[in-house]
Amino acid sequence: MNIVILGPQGSGKTTQAKILAQYLNLPHISTGKLIKSIVDNPNHPLHDKITKQYSSGNLVDDTIVNSILSEAVGEASKNGMGVILDGTPRKHAQVRLLDDLFHKFNKKIDLVVFINTSMKESRKRLLKRAEIEHRPDDTPEAIDRRLKLYVKETIPVLGEYKNRGILKKVDGNPDVEAVSNAIRDVVESFENTFR
Repeated sequence: MNIVILGPQGSGKTTQAKILAQYLNLPHISTGKLIKSIVDNPNHPLHDKITKQYSSGNLVDDTIVNSILSEAVGEASKNGMGVILDGTPRKHAQVRLLDDLFHKFNKKIDLVVFINTSMKESRKRLLKRAEIEHRPDDTPEAIDRRLKLYVKETIPVLGEYKNRGILKKVDGNPDVEAVSNAIRDVVESFENTFR
């Protein structure tokens, strides 16, 4: 099964994707983590280009994201596994890229889980994370820019998956365990429907 976890920055996508991946025993692919590993590696050929886009709060170029993802999804496919994906698609063009990428490996996205977190809560969590982790992309200005981009670019993506009948929404405002249980319920209900 291939599952995408979507939600605003600060909604806990990566945390929840990790928990779900462990529960389902599937690889977890986080575009954010893959990109951050390149930002943290000055010797990587894409380091300068990605760091410039990343630290300004802008989305990383589609072709770069697709190239990084292709490698990770291809690795999982070789082992005959599905994936838990978070951090993409963040805009409509990436929906098509993701479709093409999965099609290349004779796969498709089976389920999209949307962690619905209020903008106020997302901003609060991101500012708290900025204090703890001192990330260059977590300035108040960059956070506000990313949340505006989310509303403009990512919200329309939800409509696309809703039209396909594979979008399921969970409340992202409660604590980690409550959200995790809600996601698990959604996944199990989805699996039972298609058995």
